[in-house]
Amino acid sequence: MLENLTDAEKQAMIEFVLDNPARFADSSYALPETLEKLADTSNSAVLRAVARNPKTPTHVLEKLWARWHLDKSILSSFAGNSALPHSIQERLVLQASQCKGYDIFYRLACNPNAASDVLKFIVATNKNSYIRREVARNPAAPAELKLKLVADKSYDVRFVIAEDRNAPAEVLRKLYRLTIKRGCTKNKRRQQQKESLLYALVVNEACPEDVVLALSLQQDFPGVQDIALRRLKQCSEKSVVV
Repeated sequence: MLENLTDAEKQAMIEFVLDNPARFADSSYALPETLEKLADTSNSAVLRAVARNPKTPTHVLEKLWARWHLDKSILSSFAGNSALPHSIQERLVLQASQCKGYDIFYRLACNPNAASDVLKFIVATNKNSYIRREVARNPAAPAELKLKLVADKSYDVRFVIAEDRNAPAEVLRKLYRLTIKRGCTKNKRRQQQKESLLYALVVNEACPEDVVLALSLQQDFPGVQDIALRRLKQCSEKSVVV
């Protein structure tokens, strides 16, 4: 990339790096060797940017970890790195447990590169429903973990799974069964939540046909039933055309 720049452009880039090291370390233009040099600074903003940049080499991240693994702000930046190696992820969740790092857990829960065992650890050790919700939303979460989360006591966690178009069929089936099993309730808010979950399921393109069929029989929720009947009709018309 640098060889294609004019001398004036190269000078401008050098001045930008010197004047804005944190912004440069956080950009997609930063070269691995530059990030390695920036990692030697004591500037906290620069260190955080290097820690969260997916282009930072593994050996540089390891060096940062060795120096700054007790700094919660830098640990939080590690957690947001979409290319963070598995070995550091494992150490990171353990460190987050010791320092009660809510923000660290939250960022890791959102990390699309989070390892399955790391996400399982987060769910097993966190009472915070917002963190579990982000694990449920994470495409890296394995089916077995989502099968566990459909029984979560938090409505928000269950709703995220209900509307997940990439959720496996067995996950959505279990969510439907558990939602129906809750039965009728005099609590208006809970009844509304139940209807919202069923609605999210029926409009979800990934919802299996047997669940849609079951939803078409839900007379207690006419709005959900109507959508399910229309979906079944559309499926029937498509099969006739084919």
